[in-house]
Amino acid sequence: RPSARRRLGAREKRKSAMDRRRGQHIASRRDGASEVWRSEDGRVSLLLGSAGNAAAVLEAEDGRLAGVQVTHIICVGNAKTAQSLRQLLATSAAASRRSADSPPAAAAMVRLQSFSMADRLRADDHVDLAADLAEPLEALRIAAAAAAEAAA
Repeated sequence: RPSARRRLGAREKRKSAMDRRRGQHIASRRDGASEVWRSEDGRVSLLLGSAGNAAAVLEAEDGRLAGVQVTHIICVGNAKTAQSLRQLLATSAAASRRSADSPPAAAAMVRLQSFSMADRLRADDHVDLAADLAEPLEALRIAAAAAAEAAA
């Protein structure tokens, strides 16, 4: 018969596995994002951040990061990170819908797009940034245009 300590360890492992399936393996971080561009009228900003910054936005009530209202998250990374963010978005949006007496969570107002890119390259891999980043850059252009239109 397993000891209480062993049962607790097994329970914690199951909980940890469930959290990972829900996208909660990404540690939420409110710091570290950088504003890399702002429109001339100051209404649209581009933040560069980590998966942790994206998680912080999706978990936030107001959807703000570094003083900016986030409307789009464009994830360029591995499939595991993208899947975790999609699960976190779905979980946060569902929780918001269940709570009728509170305003919608930021997750219900954020558009998440993900694009796969290898985390590591071999020495013989060919890198063509213009081609490799064409889709994410087009998504970024569309997101900035949509944000500018909404701010007008």
